[in-house]
Amino acid sequence: MHNSRQLAFLALRDVHRQGAFTDVALDKWLQKASAGAEPPMPADRRLAIEL
Repeated sequence: MHNSRQLAFLALRDVHRQGAFTDVALDKWLQKASAGAEPPMPADRRLAIEL
């Protein structure tokens, strides 16, 4: 399970290292987190997007 700050960090890391677009990188990590045993709560998703 990832918290919202971890998801935001992982997305920004992809942006920095791979030149990925922010929305694409964040969507990738949110989808991965949602596929896990404990998907992020809507408030956590919103915080990750806001960060």
